Amino acid sequence: MNILDSNKIHECTSCQACALLCTKNAISFSLDNEGFYRPIVDNSKCVDCGACKKVCYKYAEIEPFIFDEHICHYAVVAKDQNILQATTSGGIGDVICEQLIKDGYICVGVAYDYEADIAIGKIAKTREETYSFRGSKYIQAYSYPAFQQILSSAKSQKIAFFGTPCQIFALDTYLKRKKIREHCILIDFYCHGCPSMLLWKKYINNVKEATQIKNFDYINFRDKSYGWGRYHIKAKYKSKTIYSSPKINDAFYTLFFSNQLLNNACFNCEIRNSLNYCDLRMGDFWGKHYLRNTSGMSLISINPVSNRGKKLFEAIKTRVASQKHNSQDCIPYQSINKTYIIDRILRAKLIQSLSDKNAPLSDCTSILWDSYSFKQKCYHVIKNIVLLMPNSIIAYIKSLRS
Repeated sequence: MNILDSNKIHECTSCQACALLCTKNAISFSLDNEGFYRPIVDNSKCVDCGACKKVCYKYAEIEPFIFDEHICHYAVVAKDQNILQATTSGGIGDVICEQLIKDGYICVGVAYDYEADIAIGKIAKTREETYSFRGSKYIQAYSYPAFQQILSSAKSQKIAFFGTPCQIFALDTYLKRKKIREHCILIDFYCHGCPSMLLWKKYINNVKEATQIKNFDYINFRDKSYGWGRYHIKAKYKSKTIYSSPKINDAFYTLFFSNQLLNNACFNCEIRNSLNYCDLRMGDFWGKHYLRNTSGMSLISINPVSNRGKKLFEAIKTRVASQKHNSQDCIPYQSINKTYIIDRILRAKLIQSLSDKNAPLSDCTSILWDSYSFKQKCYHVIKNIVLLMPNSIIAYIKSLRS
């Protein structure tokens, strides 16, 4: 009886928390043939105690949650212009990190490893160390080593965790079982889902080959130099921009937002529909209210039963401009209660193309394009034409749809 038992309710999220409860060190992680982190059980060490299953989403019943008028949502933007310019959206995550460090917390978030070209869990004990958390990373994070290291001393430390809803669900479950939840703060974000690492690996290798750069020292998945909603993937070397690709027709974004390459658990994830396991949830405040904003606007939602979340938001209020909103203003524009439609045949073709070291990334985008109906192709062409227009015109067109 272990994490590989077949009597599951859901699919594996790749959160890597199962190993935290294994006292025999029988669980390790590796990317599977589809490019997702999966647990590997060493049967010579496993004693079938079933402890690993206690934090696992695969075997959990998720409590229903309703985003109604009782949920407090805020549009927030950092008053510090340096923070606003250095972050992906309105800078709320960075402001929160600043406050948590001031309050004596150790922060655990996600940084980019420029040697391995992966996202990794990182422990930050100083304000400067939290800078690497800045910016979205639209790939899975290898977080287990950081989780394991920090939780070994969790009983004597105040810790704040930043992660995907599935990671935060597992950590919430773990911390409650260990009876140390009260001095930890859990912060997740509005999550679209995580794509296969095969996609990012092929994409970044293509960029490196085209630019003749072995390793970049800066990568931003959502650079907003051209505007908050007109983001680019940007890569720098020695402070010089070497590569910048707008989301229009960018291969990574095209394939990511097709939803065909997401983790299986992401297609109908129940955890992203709930605030029950976090103290705060962050995101971008998409929708009709801030259409003309080009510098970034963050969304923060507070778990209504979390005093930790409420106190943390109160503590940062003087450093942000904020406006309270109801759920109808923001939730329809997030991936809440959405089930992505998966075409298994198309997915298999895309995975096969990404797995082929000799196949260019353009082959994969061609496979996706060829799968579209005439109506879908027209939609994408028109959408890309609109995105080439000035921000004011884009805002006006979007306002007509809202």
